[in-house]
Amino acid sequence: MKQDKEIINLGFQCFLDIREQILYKDDQPINLSKVEFKILYFLGLHLSKPVSEEDLIKFVWKTKSVSLNYLYVCINRIRNKIEDDTKKPSCLLSLRGVGYILYDRKNNKCLTSGRDRA
Repeated sequence: MKQDKEIINLGFQCFLDIREQILYKDDQPINLSKVEFKILYFLGLHLSKPVSEEDLIKFVWKTKSVSLNYLYVCINRIRNKIEDDTKKPSCLLSLRGVGYILYDRKNNKCLTSGRDRA
């Protein structure tokens, strides 16, 4: 089992391994692109809290000049990897006019990050 400081728990047998930059879902490793990892990592640090599209773009690309369409495509790819039903997402939700929010995979409950916050 991974040490707590190296993972972000996404609920019900789903976690993000920070060191390996891999998503584990139902004990199966799921590869992420570097961009997908950065997005999921940032959302994981803010579990159950809204994150603006602007903040995501700044964190992932270190600029404001990234197309929102590219962000939407990346979010959709992440949903395909973490959601059990992509037509009815329950973990990674869009908040119109706000941005995105990441919830516990099964229960939509706030989880605390397993990462040490120094």
